[in-house]
Amino acid sequence: MSNIGHLALRYLTTGLALVLTTAQISAAPIGEATKAKNQVTGQLGPVSQRISIGSNVSTDEVVSTGTSSSTELLFLDDSTLAIGAGSSVALDRYVYDPNSGAVDTLINMSKGAMRFVSSGQRTRNATIAIPNATIGIRGTEMIVNCPGSSPCEIGFKSGSGRVCPYPEGTQVTQQFRNACQSGNDAVLPCGYYDLTAEDEQTSDDEGNFMTVGLNCAVTPPVTVDPSAFTFIGQQIAAGASIPGGIITTSFASVVPATIIPCAAMTAAAIAVVAVPATLNEP
Repeated sequence: MSNIGHLALRYLTTGLALVLTTAQISAAPIGEATKAKNQVTGQLGPVSQRISIGSNVSTDEVVSTGTSSSTELLFLDDSTLAIGAGSSVALDRYVYDPNSGAVDTLINMSKGAMRFVSSGQRTRNATIAIPNATIGIRGTEMIVNCPGSSPCEIGFKSGSGRVCPYPEGTQVTQQFRNACQSGNDAVLPCGYYDLTAEDEQTSDDEGNFMTVGLNCAVTPPVTVDPSAFTFIGQQIAAGASIPGGIITTSFASVVPATIIPCAAMTAAAIAVVAVPATLNEP
């Protein structure tokens, strides 16, 4: 049995909720690396580790990858986080109750690319923080690509999520994150945009993909072929360099060419196209 299996069994048999914060058990494991390619490091306060297969990760740890590098983390609730090359991801919060299956997660990616897959039907409150936006997600497989100066690309292959942009300098508090989950416009300076996977959309849904740039500048939600997200996931796992705006560029006929400030935002018609040949490459 793997290290994470022993950990999960231990907490299941004792019936104790696992609540991991710096104030309590800063180095207690919340998961382990199931994949690690080339240069992957974890920084927890003053302590640094080289992450390899089987390495434990903890709350407040910052996981970084180098060129041509990647890793995949398996958490105690069976959710997974794949991190691509040139990325920096902080595991800011992880609260797990194995009795109820409830999970409360905050992952903060300052740059790079990642793929997050949540754990089945369990009750969860997962938040992904990226530059200039917060993403509240549920029951989801999603990708994020934030390569430096280019706008972040956000796509949902399954499930749904809510994207809440904010201007530079905004203090992103827990109240703000809660407002994003609930859709409280009074607290959200640029409103919110709901994304839903293509095969789960209803007539009210606007799309499964959008971009977020500086100061709430966004492209309206549209629907792109989910094969694009599969391709990005493969690139993340391979540790390949992922250009900024790769989905936007490949789907130029679908994704609006102009980034629109949130004040001028209008509802976007759903558009579905076949995945370009360039994204079908292995």
